[in-house]
Amino acid sequence: MDAERTRSSLLLRIRDPNDRESWGAFYEFYQPLLLRYVRSRGVDANDAEDVVQDLFINKLRKAMERFEFDRERGRFRTWLFQVTINAVRDWSRQRQNQAAGSGQSSQFTGPIVGSVTEEMSQEWNRFHHQQVMEMAIKKVREGSDP
Repeated sequence: MDAERTRSSLLLRIRDPNDRESWGAFYEFYQPLLLRYVRSRGVDANDAEDVVQDLFINKLRKAMERFEFDRERGRFRTWLFQVTINAVRDWSRQRQNQAAGSGQSSQFTGPIVGSVTEEMSQEWNRFHHQQVMEMAIKKVREGSDP
């Protein structure tokens, strides 16, 4: 992966849902980032795994089939940040609805995700930078080009 940008060639290759090698590389890079960020929003480990799995299967896979790479419209990671926040919101709403439907107390204590704040965006960027560094170190240790 480029030090700060997702390779445009990878984004184009994953438009094909059957390109396992490209999806493997995409997953290897983004799964830890998504999991780390979802956990930081207050989602426990098991539920975070479910949220991230749902992101890949039901959101990213479908969205990437129609994806058009255009740097002028913004960075991919900014779009991915918004998709991730929306996934956490969806999960939180679903949990609240389940609690209300079961007659449990309405004092649900899941992650509170209102408007996206500068702090949330900065945290995402820190996590992304950390993931870039971890992948670069891994590639160097494996003896390949990051």
